[in-house]
Amino acid sequence: MDKTLSGFDSISVHGADTQAFEKDEHIDSIRSDRAFAEPANSDSVVHRLGAVKSLRSKHHRSLVAVLAGTRRERKLTQDDMAKALGWHRSRVAKIESGERRVDVPEFIFIAHALDIDPKDLLSRVLNW
Repeated sequence: MDKTLSGFDSISVHGADTQAFEKDEHIDSIRSDRAFAEPANSDSVVHRLGAVKSLRSKHHRSLVAVLAGTRRERKLTQDDMAKALGWHRSRVAKIESGERRVDVPEFIFIAHALDIDPKDLLSRVLNW
């Protein structure tokens, strides 16, 4: 199940190789301090919505519920998921309990392990 995702140089489903973003031509602009600076106007997203708390926020809870629910729907145990991803079961358990965040590459790996298109999985999260 060691796939390389299209559009990346070397991210495997097992998550062992994370150097895909090193060759991204735009990485320097993303890393610059200005890229993370809050806009000066009062209509900024952060100003309107408040600072986004990631762990245990409404959005994080919906992500956790959808990931665990989809795994169960597929009749997979946490051990099955961990083996498919090349992770320890405790990592899957921490994600599903809300103790650990999921970044975008991990989300994609999880979707593939669940045999679901990442866009469809994200749609489930957004509509939960």
